[in-house]
Amino acid sequence: MKRRLTKKRLVQGARLAGLPEDVLFGVPKVVLVGEGRALVENQKGVVEYANNRIRVRTDTGLLEISGMELTIGYLGKSDLLVQGKITRVEYT
Repeated sequence: MKRRLTKKRLVQGARLAGLPEDVLFGVPKVVLVGEGRALVENQKGVVEYANNRIRVRTDTGLLEISGMELTIGYLGKSDLLVQGKITRVEYT
């Protein structure tokens, strides 16, 4: 009986092998620098942009960044830099 490789199994295999999921499968990666900057890699577009909340589409769902005086410092094809006072980062 043949087993199909599902994305879940591929991710588990990558973890066991110590390979970076974000590079292999486009899994979003968020790097926080203090409370003032958040770099989001592997994003698929901005869904909502407001002074206190920025929502970003990813392959795994929506990423919500909340805070005060939030701005988009950089928006590239797959990268996004959010600046301001960041108080919460959450997947929804």
